[in-house]
Amino acid sequence: MVVDDEALVAWDLAYQLEDYGVAIEGPYHCLNSALEASASAIPDAAVLDINLQGTQVWPLAEHLYQNGCPILFISADADRERIRNDFPKARLLDKPVSPEQLAPFVQSL
Repeated sequence: MVVDDEALVAWDLAYQLEDYGVAIEGPYHCLNSALEASASAIPDAAVLDINLQGTQVWPLAEHLYQNGCPILFISADADRERIRNDFPKARLLDKPVSPEQLAPFVQSL
């Protein structure tokens, strides 16, 4: 699952992940559409921007994390302490994200 409110960034991430052989769900550009999609099926992994048009991704992240979904947060202004405390197994990359940075996350799946 790819969730980012910036369409170009979201599609770029999706294409990078597809290059690694990952089947993509989304990309989703707002919290509600991603929550709706995850209500019917938990994805194998999620790449989440934290700030979605002024709305924080935390409700989706909590839902996915509680259901065992590996999470990679991507953000230019991440709340690192919250991620460490609430999502200790999640990873974090600063934007912009390069294919080389995505590789370790994909390989860990």
